[in-house]
Amino acid sequence: MTAKTILVTGGTGAARRLAEELAAHGWCVTYALAGVTPAPRLPAHPNIIPRVGGFGGAEGLATWLHAQGIAAVVDATHPHARAMPWQVAEAAMHAGVPALRFLPPPPPLPKGLMTHRVHRLEDMAALLPRDARVFSALGSRGLAALRPRGDLWLHARMLTPPRFTPPPRWRLVTGAGGAPRATLATERALLRALRLRWVLARHAAGSAHLLRAAAALRIPALVLAPPPPPPGVPLARSVDAVLRWLREHAGHTSLREG
Repeated sequence: MTAKTILVTGGTGAARRLAEELAAHGWCVTYALAGVTPAPRLPAHPNIIPRVGGFGGAEGLATWLHAQGIAAVVDATHPHARAMPWQVAEAAMHAGVPALRFLPPPPPLPKGLMTHRVHRLEDMAALLPRDARVFSALGSRGLAALRPRGDLWLHARMLTPPRFTPPPRWRLVTGAGGAPRATLATERALLRALRLRWVLARHAAGSAHLLRAAAALRIPALVLAPPPPPPGVPLARSVDAVLRWLREHAGHTSLREG
């Protein structure tokens, strides 16, 4: 039986590995990226077709889903993505296509970390003391909420620069050098060298080494909790859960299982 095509909206290492695993199980996968990250890593498998670029909002995505005959959508965008999960949910509803949110559980926060969990970026700006020495791993979009805090001695790394002129006290590292392959040792060395006293991070796998370094150095962290998923969209925490959901909602039509 011919395999149907599923759409995986990606952008993280977990999403890439998910797409490869689904393809290895015989599913035909279109792997979609927004195109924000320069030279992104793409999954490698003959059953995967990469697609880079936006769809034109929820309406454009719904039209694309219908035109391509997509059997199901697995939204595997970043756990802290706020716009795309809602666009996927709305588009899938209008196109009559089943949708699933893939959210692997984040790693536990390190023991001994002095942390304050917040649910909005604006809360971070309000909680930081005046003239604080801060390291931000929130990306360029996350810095927008800190824009009024020109008093901060802020060091941040990101892939793309923010869409505003940073205050004079801020030091931003962008581009390929802005997101090095971090280790616990390199993160500890960075925090020490810059004499940083606060860390801003998302509760996500990509911040694990940074938060462990903060815990080891007794540096307090403001940790952003992931946003709630759109209502009515089921969650899968593992690849096996995604496979089970696909067998139920996309039909037994994969190349291996059909």
